[in-house]
Amino acid sequence: MFGKDKRTEKIGEAVAILIKDVEDIKKRVAELEAKNTPRGSGEFVSVISGFGSEEDFDKFKHICTEIASKDGSFKFSINTLNKETYLQSSNRDELHKKSMWLIKKTGIENLKYTIGEKLT
Repeated sequence: MFGKDKRTEKIGEAVAILIKDVEDIKKRVAELEAKNTPRGSGEFVSVISGFGSEEDFDKFKHICTEIASKDGSFKFSINTLNKETYLQSSNRDELHKKSMWLIKKTGIENLKYTIGEKLT
């Protein structure tokens, strides 16, 4: 009976070591995930797409360029390959309003937008 208790004790010690090792591994994995997960910059981006023609896309680009020349806070960029326009702001609600206003103001049909956090 003495041998059985000794063996049970050793198994218990081994299990305790394994549990500690697993906890250490979990902690290290969490640190690595936090380090390697892209974090947002606090900026938001609106992706405007759905341009039916090159003329519509050029018209929209021209309007954005005019607005940016008069309003220094209006930040945008263009992806000609995908025919997308990107508006940027640190205020999600403001970005939503600007996107809606631009789509309605231009009168270009079938435009849509999505807003997401800009990744660094």
